[in-house]
Formats: sequence, C-alpha cells, structure tokens
Amino acid sequence: LGSWPEGGPALVWKTDRVGRGYSSPIIVEDTLYITGDVGEDHLVFAFNLDGTLKWKTTNGRVWEKPWGGARTSCTYDDGRLYQMNAHGRVVCLDPNDGKEIWSVNILERFGAKNITWAVSECLVIDRDRLIVTPGGPKTFMAALDKGSGETVWTTDPIRFTRTFRPGNKPVDSPHKDTDKAGYASPILFQCGSRRLVAGCAGLHHFLVDADAGELIWTQYIRAGWEVIANMPIVYRDSIIFSSARTGCERFRLSPRPGRLEPEKLWETRV
Repeated sequence: LGSWPEGGPALVWKTDRVGRGYSSPIIVEDTLYITGDVGEDHLVFAFNLDGTLKWKTTNGRVWEKPWGGARTSCTYDDGRLYQMNAHGRVVCLDPNDGKEIWSVNILERFGAKNITWAVSECLVIDRDRLIVTPGGPKTFMAALDKGSGETVWTTDPIRFTRTFRPGNKPVDSPHKDTDKAGYASPILFQCGSRRLVAGCAGLHHFLVDADAGELIWTQYIRAGWEVIANMPIVYRDSIIFSSARTGCERFRLSPRPGRLEPEKLWETRV
C-alpha cells in the first residue's frame, strides 16, 4: 500500500486454534505452516491462505517447564516439511496431509541432555542433509540424511574447563566438561571454497565445516546462565557474533588450505 487506510488495513482472517508458542509461521505457495502447544500435545498446523485448516498433526508432547510454548518454526525443502519439538524430536512430514515420514529424537540418539529452557533451533537444510545440534559429551553437531533421518556425519563435542555453574556460581573444583546446544538457530554460508555452519552453543560461538562435519573453530563466552540466543550475521568477508553479556564482535574469515583463521576486527558492548 502507498498509504494505510483510516483504521489500518482490513482484517482478512484470524484464528485462536494454534495454542501457545514462540515460533513463527512459514508460507509455502498457498499454505501457511505454524506450530503450537495445545493441551498435552505439540502440534504442527497447516492453513490455507484464507484461514481454513488443512490439517494438524502431533509431534510429541509439550514443554511443561518454564516457559511453556512451541519453540521452533517449520522448515520446508524439496516437498517435505521438517520440525523439531522442545524435547529434541525431529520429524519429517508430508506437507500435503501432515503424515509422518520419519522421526528421530536427537538427544536420545546422540546421548545428550536437554538444555534449561528446551532446545529451540529451527532446522537448517544443506542439500540432502538436515543439520541438528544435540550438544553434549558425544557430539556437538550432526547431519542427518533428509530423506531417511540416518546419520551422515557428527562433529566432536565442544570441550572446555568448567569454572562456574549457571547463574555465575563458582564450582568447588574446575573440571573438564562439554558444552550443550544454544538457543539460536545456526546459519549456513560460503567462505571461499568452503561451506560453513556458524552458530552458538551454551558457552561458545562456533564454526563447522558443512561438508566434512568437522568442528573447526570455537570461542568461549562466559554467559552466566549459558544462554547465547543471537544468530550470527555474515557480512562480506566476515562474521559478526553477539550475546547479551559480552556484546558484539566482528571476525574476518581468511580461508587457507586445510584451515580457517578468524581474525578479530573489533568488539564493542551493545
């Protein structure tokens, strides 16, 4: 519109049937997909663009601890719909009728524990792979075959020395530990000839080689409650990370044969 009409734009349709959640809708052609918690069920809904419900299906149970509500949006790719609930259950659905094609719980498969306020990443598709972040002692990130859910590659865990507990409370004795998943979604991008995945863990920023499944760089962040909830931004030849406690940092990415060397250009508290 060139200008808003008096009283704002006309309401086309609305619904109050999608329950509770933080997730965003996505639109693919003539269908809107959104998630929500209703009763004890975590649901995926499909609506026509006139607001008519096409179908709804269950992807496990709701998150009952603070704070309740659906976390993640759906991801559509190549005629399939993908989504992960708050307990790490990843499902592949037929977008035409909501029927389940395959499912896997990534926390169970990779021996990880859920994070304090539940896994929240929206799933990233990389060609024929689905990227997931279980975190924990066995592997930090993994790629699944998007057609079957089988594991394609896994990274090493992110190892560090723990000196404090959530809430910035010091531990009695520093000890070796592995990081958990973060709350933001990872991003996929090209750097020279390399394809990289970037994102945040509970206490680290990270870079992963998308083809080799190799954890190639981490940066420790002292996040008091182990919450880094901001997605990174790729800008020209660099990447920008930010978190609520430490501010914002920009790194130039200089690919070299066999390695990647992030160079810090600046940092600031925001």
